[in-house]
Amino acid sequence: MATKKLLSKGSFLKLIKKNASERYPDRHPFNQLLYDGKLNQKQIHGWILNWFYYQQIIPLKDGAIIANCPLSDVRRIWISRILNYDGYSEVEGALDGWLRFAESTGLSRKE
Repeated sequence: MATKKLLSKGSFLKLIKKNASERYPDRHPFNQLLYDGKLNQKQIHGWILNWFYYQQIIPLKDGAIIANCPLSDVRRIWISRILNYDGYSEVEGALDGWLRFAESTGLSRKE
């Protein structure tokens, strides 16, 4: 069996930075079209709907992490993520803000 050599800290960080710069979402061709203003309304609506679906799952994922984490310090950090998305008391969450944004483009909350 071949043994793999561990990277040095510097080599590891260099590799991570290289991969991050090449794969960061802003480099994706769709995002380039979005940023350049080359998408039509249907494409923008599709992006908004897809992004909302992704965003609404994040608090559920964070809740699962909290439920399975034995470290109270970590749970306290993660719970703020849920509050940021869902809101609390009189504070609007990011999901409500995204819904208002969607409505401003002509989408309805039902969509």
